[in-house]
Amino acid sequence: MRVHLIETGTVRIKTAQVEARRPAPLSLVDVFTDPNWSGWVPTYAFAIETEEGVIVVDTGQATYLLDEMKHSPHPFIRGNAAFRVTPEQEVGPQLKTLGINTAEVTSFIQGGAPTTELETVLRHLRSRKLDPFVQIDYSIIRGLAYYTGPVFEAFAKGASMRAIRRSPCWQRTSRPSWSITRPFEPSSAPRGSRPV
Repeated sequence: MRVHLIETGTVRIKTAQVEARRPAPLSLVDVFTDPNWSGWVPTYAFAIETEEGVIVVDTGQATYLLDEMKHSPHPFIRGNAAFRVTPEQEVGPQLKTLGINTAEVTSFIQGGAPTTELETVLRHLRSRKLDPFVQIDYSIIRGLAYYTGPVFEAFAKGASMRAIRRSPCWQRTSRPSWSITRPFEPSSAPRGSRPV
């Protein structure tokens, strides 16, 4: 097994996020009102080459999302984290430099077998003839430490390229995680919905 540490840009956050000044929920108020920023620190992704395939953990920020973040309707995204990343720092070009084929990463991710819990959900969807509207995409799981159940993103056919609904489960536990996304046509596929 080989593990590659890949620097994918830098990030800074409000100093109130680094160290809470008051207990929750007041600590969140402190983040929104804090005028001070931390220093820039690197963000990393990991490419893990195994006998079975290549796993990429936390792909970092994509440059096309930087402008979207500035105009996000969510105030936390818009004003409490800042990223610096160039196209060359994105994980795709860096994997290519390492000689890792991104198609192999995608194939390995999509080749995952459903957990027992996910198979139960899929069986219920099939029984209701809803399975044509579901696509399993393990690539939307972004760090397993905080997922405790199903993660899904829903897209309206022919609408915006952004997900109209996301549902992560944030309780801390060691239960397995998986994702469900609604199928989309290639011309309306959200940019962030496919693995690198």
